[in-house]
Amino acid sequence: MSELKMAKDINDGTFKSTFTKVYFLPFIFFCFVSVVLAHFNIGSSDLTSAQYLISALVQGEAAILAIIISVTIFAVSTSQTYSPRIVDIFLDKDRVPHFWSLLTIYIFALIYGTFVLKFLKAENAYDPSNLQTSVWIACFLGLIAIMSLIKYIPNILTTLKPSNIMETLSNEIEINDVFDQSIEHCLTRSIEYDYPLPKNSVVRPILDIISSSIVNNNNEIASNGIDAIEKKVRQIIKYQQLEAEQSSELLQMFREKYFNIGHFCIERNNFEVLAQVVKSMVFLEATLFEVQQKTEIVKQLVAKFENLAITSIEKDNEFMLIQILESITTLGTMIYPFDNNDDVSINVIDSIKSIRTYAANANKYVLDTKAIVTLGIFGCNLLRIKYKAHIAEKLRVTLEYFGTHAFRTRNGMAGFHSVERMLIIMQLLSDMQKDVSDYNDSLDKIIKIAIDNRFYPQVVEISKIIPNYPAATVKLKAELREDGRSYLINDVIHF
Repeated sequence: MSELKMAKDINDGTFKSTFTKVYFLPFIFFCFVSVVLAHFNIGSSDLTSAQYLISALVQGEAAILAIIISVTIFAVSTSQTYSPRIVDIFLDKDRVPHFWSLLTIYIFALIYGTFVLKFLKAENAYDPSNLQTSVWIACFLGLIAIMSLIKYIPNILTTLKPSNIMETLSNEIEINDVFDQSIEHCLTRSIEYDYPLPKNSVVRPILDIISSSIVNNNNEIASNGIDAIEKKVRQIIKYQQLEAEQSSELLQMFREKYFNIGHFCIERNNFEVLAQVVKSMVFLEATLFEVQQKTEIVKQLVAKFENLAITSIEKDNEFMLIQILESITTLGTMIYPFDNNDDVSINVIDSIKSIRTYAANANKYVLDTKAIVTLGIFGCNLLRIKYKAHIAEKLRVTLEYFGTHAFRTRNGMAGFHSVERMLIIMQLLSDMQKDVSDYNDSLDKIIKIAIDNRFYPQVVEISKIIPNYPAATVKLKAELREDGRSYLINDVIHF
């Protein structure tokens, strides 16, 4: 049985239902049993032994109650390092019903035992049957309390683990945890960009735990929290039949929250959690697009990803940039079949172009190349799903720009990869029996610029992988002779 299931098994229901099922009904049953045992004089005790027994029970219960409180305070204090709001969660008796039920039964057992002990001092206070009934009830109360303790200690430690708290709270997320309709909150939202959550929102402690987990490098906890919120919000969007404006605002709010977490991950160099943030943002966006079919919503996320990508370039982090580029293209690919105007696809291509240009201008040549390769893969995926002439043309123009710009700015590696990706798309279009003459012209233009800028080794490599370009070959041979590099001519085949 998993830890989370252990916690759920005992914490299902409110305080009232838990106390009734686990403690009150067994207590009523044992009261009946006590009356029967006393009536038939089974296990009877004299006054002295009854006093010793009840006294021992009261002292033991008091000691155990102290242990319960100590263990609970320790568990809460440990969990509170993740979020100060965990105390508020714990004080809610319906969220941790077993603790409050156990506390109630122990206090009742102590009070009952103390009163029984007091009245036992007066020999004539009870007739024998009443005395025996009271002793049996006190014993059974102690038994219930001790048996409950055996299950309580591991359960409370499990329940208050940050991962289980997040799972529990995420299942409780409702629309009121996101939108507060009070006038004060609406005024705050109108002037605050970050979409403040309602004061008692269960989302707040989840975000606290995620942030603390990132700081402490507890990536699994942080990732689980991000994933839990994403799944619950997707359910709300899909199944609660929200108005279009509410759904959009809900997504916008969590986009901002995730975007802030993403930037925090970048600052902490935590790329594992960043990958989960980006993935969750993609799935949230795709879910809302499925419901509303509004491309403007997706464009906003692409702009956010572009911002994160630029930050990753500034940090010179290849892994992070790859994660973001893959997420942008995944989003574009998922929506492509439903995007009748291809607004999202064109927006993604333009975004990759902006990211690549920023990397090139920052002289981050490896990251520059990654953006070019990503565009090539994205373009092939789109054309395989469904050929659209204007998408093929957009890809051609963009890759031509990448290639010519790369060779002009002395980035031979990026220029070579631009040609390589263009060739792959050309091959795909040829297999579809589409016209590739424009692509041929673009290739010729890129190669001539490469030759003009004396990128001879790259042109030699290009010549080995592309088909017939005699004009460029002649020009290249002439350039090599003039430059005293005639030894390279033998490496140049007729393209």
